[in-house]
Amino acid sequence: MVTDVKPLLELVENPTLTEIYQLVVETPATVPEIREQIDISKTAAYDYIEKLQSGGVVEEVGTRDGATVYTAHEFRMRLEVGDTSFELSSDLCRVIAESDTNREIERFVDQYHQA
Repeated sequence: MVTDVKPLLELVENPTLTEIYQLVVETPATVPEIREQIDISKTAAYDYIEKLQSGGVVEEVGTRDGATVYTAHEFRMRLEVGDTSFELSSDLCRVIAESDTNREIERFVDQYHQA
C-alpha cells in the first residue's frame, strides 16, 4: 500500500535509490546482499529500503541468514497538471538505473528529449 508518494518521485532523482529498487524488483534480497552489489554504507542501505517501504513499492517477505529479505512491486503512476502529463513506472526506473552504464540510453535521451 502506498503511504507516501515522495519516495516514488525520488526514484527519478536519486540513482542509488533507483538502483536498489531495481535490484529487489529483479530478485528479493537482504541489505547485505544489496551492499554486495552497490557500494553504500549499511545505514544508507537501510534508510533507502525504509524510504521505498514508505512508498509502498518494497516489502519484507521473510528472512535469510538472519537478515530480512525485501522484494519490490512493479508500479505505474500518472501525474497530470493542466494539459501536461507525466508517467512514472517501474519500467522508467529500470532505464534510469541502467543509464549510468548503458551509453545507448544516454544517446537516445539526448536525441529524443523534449523540453
